[in-house]
Amino acid sequence: MIHRTNTMLALTKIGELVTMSLDTSEILKQVVAITAEIMKIDVCSIYLYDSSDSTLILEATIGLKDDAVGNVRIKLGEGITGRAAKQGRMVAVKDVFYDKRNIYIPITGEEEFHSILSVPLKFHDENIGVINVQTRQPRNFQKSERQLLKTIANQISGVIRNARLYESVLTGKKELEHAHERLIESEKMAALGRLSATLSHELRNPLAGLKGAAQLLLRKTKDTDERKQYVNLIIDEVERLGKIVDDLIHFAKPKALHFDYIDANEVIEDSLLLHSEDLSYKGILIRKRLSKLPLIMADKDKFKQVVVNIMLNSMDAMPDGGGTSY
Repeated sequence: MIHRTNTMLALTKIGELVTMSLDTSEILKQVVAITAEIMKIDVCSIYLYDSSDSTLILEATIGLKDDAVGNVRIKLGEGITGRAAKQGRMVAVKDVFYDKRNIYIPITGEEEFHSILSVPLKFHDENIGVINVQTRQPRNFQKSERQLLKTIANQISGVIRNARLYESVLTGKKELEHAHERLIESEKMAALGRLSATLSHELRNPLAGLKGAAQLLLRKTKDTDERKQYVNLIIDEVERLGKIVDDLIHFAKPKALHFDYIDANEVIEDSLLLHSEDLSYKGILIRKRLSKLPLIMADKDKFKQVVVNIMLNSMDAMPDGGGTSY
């Protein structure tokens, strides 16, 4: 009568877990707690089978050290637990101190426990894992106790399998959502690439006109005319804009950097000259403190773009004028 009552109580409590949660970790914690309480034993542990390396992983326990959870792996067929899983049969040992099949895993702190009842968890022919109960004193597990743990094992095998399936579905759903997001992002980038190519095509003609006009002006400017350096600067900047346009055209296919030895001071001087009128108009005084530097290896156009961006940021930070050093 007591056995039947305990069995019904265990099945009822475990059955309630299905409606409460589909989180595998939470279910396992509740199962070991329920089993330990109903069977009045010192330890209850659940090991789940990992088919990737044929090992059993300690996933939940009452009585063993908490640090062991997730950190203990037992090979299939190893020790009493591994043997129960491999053979698919219950293993009961009154005193493991006298059983050669037993192995001790120090991290679990199980040295003080003598008896063990190990029952495989199976769903049809699928290996789910093992549920163990242990006691400090040597104990002959009664037929009713063995039947109770076997009944619990049968009940939770399906529950664990369903919880795992649910988690795999959630994982698959998240992966599908991420893949969908990446696809949308890819389509956006492709559309942006097409737009960039269209804009670049429209910009090329006016840039070609500017360059042609500047070159014509250069030919008509005397070498002694101080404005000649500004005309050269216009041509250089139009060419740089042309390269930026090329970058836009190749937006979907990034262009490789062109590294060469360049004079950093020369690039800074050109950038200052390019924006000298803007700086003067905004009342910003430039103090040049350029020291002699060795040639550096860099992409000249990209380096110049960095310098110009820093300069523009400085100008934006001083709307009422001021001073800055380069």
